Amino acid sequence: MKREKKVSSDNHQYEERIQVLKAVNIFSDSTDEILDELARSMEEVDFEKGEEVFHKGDLLHAMYIIMEGRVKVHDEEHEFTQFATNQYFGEYSLIDSSVRSASVTTLEDTRLLRLDKNVFDNIALKNVEIARAILKTLIKRLRSTNIIEEQLTQKSYELKQEK
Repeated sequence: MKREKKVSSDNHQYEERIQVLKAVNIFSDSTDEILDELARSMEEVDFEKGEEVFHKGDLLHAMYIIMEGRVKVHDEEHEFTQFATNQYFGEYSLIDSSVRSASVTTLEDTRLLRLDKNVFDNIALKNVEIARAILKTLIKRLRSTNIIEEQLTQKSYELKQEK
């Protein structure tokens, strides 16, 4: 089972969180007020190399931003992708309450910011722009996936034609 080490907050960590949030495209256009609320509301957690952040099938409602380190998204031994500093994962869980569709494991010691769904919901109720930013990101990822699927279908068709 995962072992999270919670990190206490101080002014330096708060400033660091603000800088990380500004570097993440979902939050880059957010107002200082929203960034302040996010920075104060998010929990910082540390994971050692090889630890699971979450496992496929977990019911965990949080998005993560990588402050330092690197993770892989996988299903057993099949790796889908990797994420590194200033990248994020789990944003779907802020909108959809389904179980996790893949596991995430650290590839090195990793420090994450965790945004829980209930915190996100409270902030989104006060400022619809944050919800729009998340939705724009989700739509962009879905469009990218659709383009890739279309390209794979085309290549598959071309290979069948060649045979």
